[in-house]
Formats: sequence, structure tokens, C-alpha cells
Amino acid sequence: ENFDGDTIRQGIELKVSKRFGEMLLSGGYTYRDTEVDGGMYDGNEIPNVPRHQFNVGAETRIFECFQLNLDGVYVGERPYISDFANVAEDQDAYFDLSAKLAYLFEKGSAYITVNNLLDERYAEYGGLNYYGVPGVYPSPGINFLVGVNLEF
Repeated sequence: ENFDGDTIRQGIELKVSKRFGEMLLSGGYTYRDTEVDGGMYDGNEIPNVPRHQFNVGAETRIFECFQLNLDGVYVGERPYISDFANVAEDQDAYFDLSAKLAYLFEKGSAYITVNNLLDERYAEYGGLNYYGVPGVYPSPGINFLVGVNLEF
């Protein structure tokens, strides 16, 4: 969106991972400080950017040919996408967990992924309408993805 003023985005990101035999555990944390600099929204937070976000993950091999992944992401509260004035309450934080089981073969894998494993009600995206009333586009409940990866 074009408006007068600049945007300032600064923060810190920390990541860590550790292997324990066949298991890899990982985690990350991101802190973001955002601000509109100048113009009519001077000093306000940039919409749809959470101040806090973290990821956790685990990956392991089961028998030589299966791999199991468990991944979670926490996305903190953030201003609605169109709320440059920062007048509405922030959009809710959420935690999403997914799992993936893959059968590995020489030139690829076949997998099934379960998204939103906990069947949580949340919305990744939300905005304000013309009258400033917040609305969200709900993310899907538990859902599945089946696929094949081929390497050439």
C-alpha cells in the first residue's frame, strides 16, 4: 500500500537445533519491532506483523525407510492487516501443530501430512472493513495432504 512515510522493521531471531541419535529437535524465536516513520500513521505498528513468534520441531527416522516430523508455530497478536491507525484490538495469537509421515525411497518420498493436528479454531489473516469492524478468514480445521516427492 502506498502512503506517505517509511516503515522500520527491526528485531532479533534466535534458532537452535540439537541431534540426539536419530532425532533432531529444533526451535526458534523471532522478536520484531515495527513502526511507521512519518506521515499520518507515524509511530504506529505495521499491520499483520506479530511482535513474538516461535517455532518448534522434531524429526526422527523410524526403521530406515520412514521419517516422522512434528512442527509447531506460535504467532503472536498483531494489528489487523488494514489497521494502519492501530485503532482496533489486535488479532488473536494462535498455535498451529502439524505432523508428517514420509516413506523414503532412493529417488524421493511419499508422504501424508496432517495440518492443524489439534483442530484449533484460528485465523492467519484478518482485516478491518470499510467501517473499521474487524473480520477474519478462518483457517481450516484438521486437514490432510498426501503427496510424492521425486528427485531427478
